[in-house]
Amino acid sequence: MSKPKNTRVTGVKDQYETFPYPLRDPEDDHKRLVTTLGGNLDGISHFAFGGRRDFTKPFRVLVAGGGTGDALIYLAQQLADRQCPAEIVYLDLSTASRAIAERRAEIRGLKITFVTGSLLDVAQLAPGPYDYVDCSGVLHHLPDPDAGLAALAAQLAPEARRGRSVGTVMMGLLLGILLARTLSGFIAGLAGWRAAFWVATVLTLLMLLGLAARLPRVEPSV
Repeated sequence: MSKPKNTRVTGVKDQYETFPYPLRDPEDDHKRLVTTLGGNLDGISHFAFGGRRDFTKPFRVLVAGGGTGDALIYLAQQLADRQCPAEIVYLDLSTASRAIAERRAEIRGLKITFVTGSLLDVAQLAPGPYDYVDCSGVLHHLPDPDAGLAALAAQLAPEARRGRSVGTVMMGLLLGILLARTLSGFIAGLAGWRAAFWVATVLTLLMLLGLAARLPRVEPSV
């Protein structure tokens, strides 16, 4: 029996077939490299690997929902410049967006594996494990963003540990939802609904201070 089509996913695919995003002329890659906010290799090493990632070693990357290729090309070009033995996989629903991304990669001589399909099917279309997954501005398009997050998280772990990884992600999501409502209801019952927002503000500030103290400080090498 064939799987029923998800109308929301189909609608997103149709949108980006008509309007590939972001709007790019591949020929511009002859004269400029588009950078992205979260795509700097030193930043990735800093935030995702505690500043300890060695890019002279093999590095497997999935760019999920790669669109016309801004994050893809920026990441792939940096890895190529550092002569990193990287394997980069692009996954997107839109064939129109993929065509633009492919042409940009061709102009730069970048080796990238291109796959067309939904990130919900990543385990079948572009299975991991990956060292790093880039997915920005994509999950909100899904009817169930949590399912998309779980599907990608599973590809960051070796096959033997994927169930544990998905369970950890889903447990965190569910506990956050359940505990937030329980705790806010308890506080509101004791001190009024405004108190719940004040407590949330204080906790957020404490979390920011904790992150500032614990995150590694690594100076860019380039």
